[in-house]
Amino acid sequence: PVLITRECNFREIESLPCTFLVSPNVPSIAEGLQDLLSRSADDLQARGRCGAGFVRSRYGWPLVGRQMADVYDWMLGGPVPSSVEVL
Repeated sequence: PVLITRECNFREIESLPCTFLVSPNVPSIAEGLQDLLSRSADDLQARGRCGAGFVRSRYGWPLVGRQMADVYDWMLGGPVPSSVEVL
């Protein structure tokens, strides 16, 4: 499980069941920690599996390696990779 604020700018996980979303102030963080720490071991393990699965699917080395290869190809004149946001 993860305790996170919107200011972390990790919007992808805000709505996942592994997330305890809090405001960046002491009372909200304390409340979030109390909520997290009051959960059962089974609940926390399930939330941990959810978070770990998300990270593996989005940030695992096979995917990151492919994305970086696409970026290098782009730098050599290939197409803009889907993983790159060009503003």
